[in-house]
Amino acid sequence: MSAYTGTFRDPGHHSHLAVWSGFTFPLLLSAVSLAAGVVLFLARDPVARAGAALHVVDSGQLYWSLIRRLDRFAIQLTGFIQRGSVPDYLMLTLLATVGVGLFSLVYGGEPHLDVPVVAWQRPEQPAIVVLLAAAAILALFSRAYVLLALVVGLTGYGTALLFLVHGSPTWR
Repeated sequence: MSAYTGTFRDPGHHSHLAVWSGFTFPLLLSAVSLAAGVVLFLARDPVARAGAALHVVDSGQLYWSLIRRLDRFAIQLTGFIQRGSVPDYLMLTLLATVGVGLFSLVYGGEPHLDVPVVAWQRPEQPAIVVLLAAAAILALFSRAYVLLALVVGLTGYGTALLFLVHGSPTWR
């Protein structure tokens, strides 16, 4: 094994495998655990009676009661948040986006803007940005909720397309 570990830059500590390491504390703990298991097995009837006498709470009932309460809370919260109104959904999305941005500014510190700014890296990017801006402006002036949901979805797809064209950011 030392020939294999010697191929690494930092081989670490010396490894030693042995069939018998002698009487050690872990061996004593293993023997005590095995002896306790044998004793509990041989005295299983009195142990079972003691367990039945000490039984206070049914964990299954407790679990299902907790799950029912959590489900009831989830139904009430969903009913409170999702009213079926597209403007409310968009406002909630906007508030969540602003909240994440504020959280990152407050707890992340000042942003490091030492990246060189260029207009675009590929010729497809300006065309995608123009289409994204047009979709955003159309979202501002649309009155039909179906059209609004469709246009907002298009801005999401446009953002994903812009990311696909640009590639993932590389942190150096």
